[in-house]
Amino acid sequence: MSGGRRLLGGLAAPGIAWRAACLVFVLGLAAAAYFLWPATWGGQVSYVMVAGTSMEPTLRAGDLVLVRRSSTYAPGDVVAYRSPAGTLVHRIVGGSEEEGFALQGDNRGTTDPYRPRGDELLGKMWLRVPSGAIPLDYLRRPVNMLVLVASLAGLLLLGAGAAQRRRRRPRSLTAEPGPSRRPSALPDGPDVGLVLAAASVLALLGLVALGSAVYGFTRPTQLPVARQVPLYQHDGRFQYLLEMQPSTLYPEGRLGPVAPPPDGNGEVSPPNPVYSRLARTLHITYHYRLQGQGPAEVTGEAAASLLISAGKDAWSKSLPLVPAQGFSGGEATLTMAVDLEQVQATIRTIEAETGYRAQSYAIVVLPAVRVRGQVAGEPVDDTFQAPFTLRLEGGQLVPERQLVRREARTVSRAAWQEQAIALPGLEVPVDTWRWVSVGAAALLLSLAVAAVAVVAARGPLAWAELVHRSLIVEVQSPPEAEGGPWLAVASLGDLARLARLAEGAVFKWRYGAGALYFVKGASATYYFSSARRPGQAGHAAAPQQQPAPFRRP
Repeated sequence: MSGGRRLLGGLAAPGIAWRAACLVFVLGLAAAAYFLWPATWGGQVSYVMVAGTSMEPTLRAGDLVLVRRSSTYAPGDVVAYRSPAGTLVHRIVGGSEEEGFALQGDNRGTTDPYRPRGDELLGKMWLRVPSGAIPLDYLRRPVNMLVLVASLAGLLLLGAGAAQRRRRRPRSLTAEPGPSRRPSALPDGPDVGLVLAAASVLALLGLVALGSAVYGFTRPTQLPVARQVPLYQHDGRFQYLLEMQPSTLYPEGRLGPVAPPPDGNGEVSPPNPVYSRLARTLHITYHYRLQGQGPAEVTGEAAASLLISAGKDAWSKSLPLVPAQGFSGGEATLTMAVDLEQVQATIRTIEAETGYRAQSYAIVVLPAVRVRGQVAGEPVDDTFQAPFTLRLEGGQLVPERQLVRREARTVSRAAWQEQAIALPGLEVPVDTWRWVSVGAAALLLSLAVAAVAVVAARGPLAWAELVHRSLIVEVQSPPEAEGGPWLAVASLGDLARLARLAEGAVFKWRYGAGALYFVKGASATYYFSSARRPGQAGHAAAPQQQPAPFRRP
């Protein structure tokens, strides 16, 4: 009994450890699914493979970036978004969710032409896997995926065969089961019925996968579509200087010059307070440049006007500031001077005439540029306006902080769009659908053939046992040697016919070297043994009177 308790104790601990390991695995799998579930399947994470150098040294080509959706984004965040040129991973350097974020690569000197809004961002960088995109890119190729699946299937079959050979350990024919052991011998191989049932299921699934592959090959992988791609960008930059009356606050008689930084989104810190009573002249320099995605051959005209407004629903007055000037080569510069004393005098005159005094007034310098020509072979005839505003309120002039204006233009180009097959909550590219289906069909049908081969390798006896399994009753103890001769028959099929004639059963007893099948008749016992002795091509040679061993009373 002490030995039995030791055996049970030795088995109990591994059982508990196995259950604990399974629980930890399931919990880990659930946690991984929660945190890493792809956004395309309803999760919060998007996977982006880095393919360029624009974010070096933060990100390098071949890195895998995991981005998670966020409710807020701020300058400094590394985010992913879909632009007309594809999915990009860049850093936020300015802007807002409503007007669009200004993004720029760490290895770039200019911001991106496209300014995505907050709802267009895929998310901010959550995790970086160095070189993690390399194996994923390798597995995206159908041939590589097929080789991997076939290799895993081969390893699985080899492992199953090795395990099966380890289970087939011979036992002595005369060994009697001990009191603490199961009275049956080791099995002589996998159950034929189960193996063939598994082969049938695998073959059915393989045919389904084959039909899926046929369906995939009837669908086009790409269709021509019109896609908007970047063509050029208008870029306007302001620089200003305020001429003031020399005073205690402004001993030098000026504020500025104020210019946008070379890098960033063009937003500057506000200067010292500008009191309208001391303001004399606003000097503004406006530089325009057309940035094309290809060779640009353009000419144009640039002009500027001054707009004074008392509000959205109140009066406004427009005054010419700079007459139209021609330019060529995609760049133009305007130099303007706004007499602030005259502007304030005009406001006071209109207030006296109308009897209306607004809380604040907007003084808007409005350059307008018109360009004509060709960019990257595409005809261009476009107008770009970039307002710069000062607000007059409470005796102060408040200049606008944003000194850079950009507008991107796109052109419709014919392109090939990847087609996908829609599933509930998932879209699979047609090309991927094809090769995954082909790989699955090849794997499943190969496993079905292998299962049939496992049964065929066991010889005709396995098939005969499958055919006559309704007559076979397996017993746990060896047959008793009692009365009458034991007569050997040529095959299990012969034994089955005898059983049907006697309206009885075929008893099967397993032992180390094989199995003994026998039918009890009125005057004799008929048997067939799967064990073979050297030099005999059929069944085991019959003993002189009966096969050994027998449990004798």
